[in-house]
Amino acid sequence: MKGKHIAILAMIAILGNQGAFGAPVVSDDPVAPGVTIHFSSDDFAPVEGEPGNPLVVTMQSPSSAAKIVSWELTVFDPGAAPFVSFRGAGPRAELAWDGRGAKGDLVESASRYVFVARIRDSLGRVGEGRAALTTGIVMLKGASRYRIGISSIVFKPDTADFVDVEPAQVARNLETLRLLAAKLRLFPGFKIRIEGHAVLTNWQDKRRAETEQAESLIPLSKARSEAIKAALVKYRIPASAIETAGLGAKDPIVPDSDVKNRWKNRRVEIYLEG
Repeated sequence: MKGKHIAILAMIAILGNQGAFGAPVVSDDPVAPGVTIHFSSDDFAPVEGEPGNPLVVTMQSPSSAAKIVSWELTVFDPGAAPFVSFRGAGPRAELAWDGRGAKGDLVESASRYVFVARIRDSLGRVGEGRAALTTGIVMLKGASRYRIGISSIVFKPDTADFVDVEPAQVARNLETLRLLAAKLRLFPGFKIRIEGHAVLTNWQDKRRAETEQAESLIPLSKARSEAIKAALVKYRIPASAIETAGLGAKDPIVPDSDVKNRWKNRRVEIYLEG
């Protein structure tokens, strides 16, 4: 498999982040070629600051005998916003992706990314296909510690309960925690700090924001970090190795006024120090 990846990478020509092609466009041509998207891994989890295998994405058109002459691919983030785009020329519609977006940020842990591909064949027909990939546990390596950010665990509103939600989401929550515990067990002897973060809804009013932070968000985010700790202990992570904190809205990734993207602020961050 490694040899296959090396051969693929030797032939890849990524023509760069030349802008997302926006909302998906479906061809009106009734004989437009279909497009399938294949991934080299179903557990893509890059580690920032360390070399690793890129995700090799291959686009094919099994319904067309004509050759591919050009292709475009856009990756959409968990909030359905364009994350990064690529384009290239055929006949090999392939690329190797390191997991970074157009702004240089790395993919989120245990999150669903949608890939939308468009190809044009030698007959001038345009086809489209899509596929989804759920990432593994992504680690960011700092000078003296690792950080894992997870925004995909969904809690019941205003509580620290992640099992009293939709059944499908419960399954995703538990799978995320299982993957997280499996990753943490690779670092025996490390100290683990779990920080809960929340979204400020009264961002436009300083006084009300301070009250919300002190009376609601800090206690809530602390309780959620404790709930994550309790779950990890059930997955054989020593309780003595874990400390928790609730930061509320103290450290947002995006402004809380950014309604479309503030889902990134509602998260749990895990730090490992060895």
